[in-house]
Amino acid sequence: MKPLLALFKATPLRSIPIDDATPSHRVATGYKNNLVTNPVENPNITTLYEMSVNAFEKYASKDCMRSRKYLGMKSIKPPVKHFDDELISLTFKEVGDKVHKFGAALRKAGLVAAPDNATLYAMTTPCSLAIFENTCSEWLIAAMGAFSQSIVVTTIYATLGMDAVVSAIQDGKISAMVCNKKDVKKVLSRVADAKTLKTIIYTSDSVADTDVIDFGKIPKGITVVSFEDFAASGDVGAYPPTPPKPTTMAVLMYTSGSTGKPKGVAITHGQVTAAASAGQIGLEVHSSDVYLGYLPLAHILELMAELCLLGLGSTICYACPKTLTVKGSYPVGALEQYSPTVMAAVPKIWDVIKKGVEAKIGLSSSLAQFLVKTAFEWRTFAIAHGFDTPLFKALVFKKFSKALGGKMRKALSGGGPLNSEVQVFIRTCFGIPLCQGYVSLYFFCLYTI
Repeated sequence: MKPLLALFKATPLRSIPIDDATPSHRVATGYKNNLVTNPVENPNITTLYEMSVNAFEKYASKDCMRSRKYLGMKSIKPPVKHFDDELISLTFKEVGDKVHKFGAALRKAGLVAAPDNATLYAMTTPCSLAIFENTCSEWLIAAMGAFSQSIVVTTIYATLGMDAVVSAIQDGKISAMVCNKKDVKKVLSRVADAKTLKTIIYTSDSVADTDVIDFGKIPKGITVVSFEDFAASGDVGAYPPTPPKPTTMAVLMYTSGSTGKPKGVAITHGQVTAAASAGQIGLEVHSSDVYLGYLPLAHILELMAELCLLGLGSTICYACPKTLTVKGSYPVGALEQYSPTVMAAVPKIWDVIKKGVEAKIGLSSSLAQFLVKTAFEWRTFAIAHGFDTPLFKALVFKKFSKALGGKMRKALSGGGPLNSEVQVFIRTCFGIPLCQGYVSLYFFCLYTI
């Protein structure tokens, strides 16, 4: 009876205009003139440092980050990345210890706290750490380490060329940067153009123990050190945390350069904290969630998502776009190994997932294709009206859920508009809400779900 009544139930009001003059600018009901600026569970949190410390203490023994150890390329056709069966896990306490030691090491290396109030004027002191690396646990640990000392994080897309890297170093008077071990030689080749750079901290993400990487000749005055050794050198007693203020610049985020020279966008701690807090409400996530982190942390969507979930005590599992499934990863894909409950993706990824499912359906018998088509039509109608189809869910869609690890319950799409056909397909096929995040890419103040 309830499904039938749902057909006649009025659709609840989801948003209202902010005022009569701009009816197209809307907010969720209950938030007019009352936008979220702090986490609901702890309104006293005003910066990313306070948010992270709260999580480190509250969820100390819980897994904070998980990664897969890269063993090299697997000799099959075509070759794919080979990972160890066992996961590398870090608890919130362990991450917190690394964060504070890394921050202390930055101060020891000569970096200083940024001004209390962010401005658009050129930086005059070495108060920023550049991160030129793909998404991995070290990326976020380095960023939070910088936040612990009020140091600005300058993000540079790992796919950009060295001209963009040198430009960012010059603009921000960068004296230290984090990059991949495979990129150290390229960075060293341009130090003559990046005269302020003194310390290069390298990660070994997607670098096997057997890989031999030559740095070449290291110029005088330049220190090249592994991420692990650099963090271990931090003395928190000598360099205790220097907490930022809400008005302190947290991130100088460089654009992807798709329309010209990459431009740096200044974002404060207060802005990022507000966006992450709003995400906690809008995405309805909680501490038991497992998040799959693989999109570029140099992009605001991924950075917001990871900070949002870390603040709630969720576990973040790291991968890269090409290793999500068994087609690019051995012995299993990241989705299957991690079984995440929440993930974010750009429209292209969702389209690839859709085409992959459709390809598998196309290989089945005519009868099976008819059954799937019928199930899709009925479930699409049912979900649109607030209920589900238990029989089709058990007979048809349970098999599809394995493509996303089997436990997915919430997904986010951002970075561009998502085709409505793809959104309906994902929502119907996997039975999960697929929220679209509308962001003026690098401006948290325009963030909505």
